[in-house]
Amino acid sequence: MKSFGLLFAVVCVGCGGSGGGDGAVPPVPGHCEDVSRLDTSHEPTENPVWYFNASHFDNFGTRWPDANVHVRFNLPVVNGSWDENWMPPAITDGVFAEVNGLIAANGGTMRLIVWDWNTDPNATIGIEVYDASLSPTLGHGIDTSVSWDNDTHEIAYASVSLGVFYDDSCKRALLKGGLLQAVGFAGYTSDGGVMDAEIYNAVVTDIVRDTIAGLYAVPPGTIFAP
Repeated sequence: MKSFGLLFAVVCVGCGGSGGGDGAVPPVPGHCEDVSRLDTSHEPTENPVWYFNASHFDNFGTRWPDANVHVRFNLPVVNGSWDENWMPPAITDGVFAEVNGLIAANGGTMRLIVWDWNTDPNATIGIEVYDASLSPTLGHGIDTSVSWDNDTHEIAYASVSLGVFYDDSCKRALLKGGLLQAVGFAGYTSDGGVMDAEIYNAVVTDIVRDTIAGLYAVPPGTIFAP
């Protein structure tokens, strides 16, 4: 079993600091809805499945097996109980549907599901959501680590840490970016979309769609070339 760790650092429009490191809460909502930065002119010319996945795994396409993958959330505790306002179903339902749709685009059958938010014993993706305004050393962003089997080239476990503020647009962008890395998108784009190293919006650009759809259209362990 091998693993790799990836880190997203988020620059928030209007946060008053890169990555929210000063702990400041954004003064207004909507700062993760800036689509003016979208620019696909810098997309790599190589096969995107190789570039954003297989090149990180000795040229083998590495992904989850064709089955339901359970996701468990760990949310901030407020007054002794989990506070689902930090990642409400109005956000999670749409994000999960979109990511599952990318996987299914070319016939992929793996599906992300939330069986029990906090206690699912079968969960193999864990998502921790913390209050970035109270954790300035951790910052406002995504930290994803993925473990996989080096023989089957199947992902076995992923851990995602999301530092969020009470701002729905950024919660949506961070959750989408973390899930996309958890299902096999390695590295960053330079197109201003959600997989850019600096997240300003939740837009999934074509090269990200092609990567995920192409990865899940073939069995794990398929060899890819540039």
